[in-house]
Amino acid sequence: MKTELQVPASLSEIPLYKYQEFAKIAKDSTGEFVDRKMVSIFCDVPMNVVAKIKKYSLDDVVSHLAGLFSKDNEMIREFTLKSGKASVDFGFIPDLEDITLDEYADLDSYINEWEDMHKAMAVCYRPITTKIKDKYLVSEYNGSDEFKDLMKHTPMDVVLSARLFFWNLANELVKSTRLSLVEEMEQEAIKKSSNSLRTGDGTLAFTLSLKEIFSDLKKSDGLEFPKPSLI
Repeated sequence: MKTELQVPASLSEIPLYKYQEFAKIAKDSTGEFVDRKMVSIFCDVPMNVVAKIKKYSLDDVVSHLAGLFSKDNEMIREFTLKSGKASVDFGFIPDLEDITLDEYADLDSYINEWEDMHKAMAVCYRPITTKIKDKYLVSEYNGSDEFKDLMKHTPMDVVLSARLFFWNLANELVKSTRLSLVEEMEQEAIKKSSNSLRTGDGTLAFTLSLKEIFSDLKKSDGLEFPKPSLI
């Protein structure tokens, strides 16, 4: 019997809750089982149906799905979700400089865990209340509980674009902190070595100090937001 699969053509066709289901399984499993579950979850077919698919066809579908997740997504600031018979337009936080302490604390708690990603999306995106051309305002943040269930249906292209945005932002902050720290240390080293510049001792100490700084900052790169990946 021929098996028909509805394979997603883009990440916009894969809702967050399906990826969360897959990520939970992939975290503790390996090999062909993960490939079968990937096809089962993203193509909406039972595992017994997946078992009847020819090996080369399964490999093609897995390769296609993996390819969708390997691409970087441009930032998606607005999208629409259906809630019952109504549709809700959501917008990304217009100005991160105005983010509240509650928003920051919740986002920091949720953004790195896939099982909590729907809550993170409820912080990042909220219903648009006013819109003029490409400018808009969103509703006030009242905690992630208000829209967390609806956000499970957020398309994965939206989710990954937001996550990549924060990963890039974290990268920029690390670079900015690195440059600022090096400049401060440079000024401090110059002050401390001003009396020994004639002998060259201060220059040597300053060079060694910079090497230690760069070494420590390289190690600290692991503290950045993890870059989005398939699992």
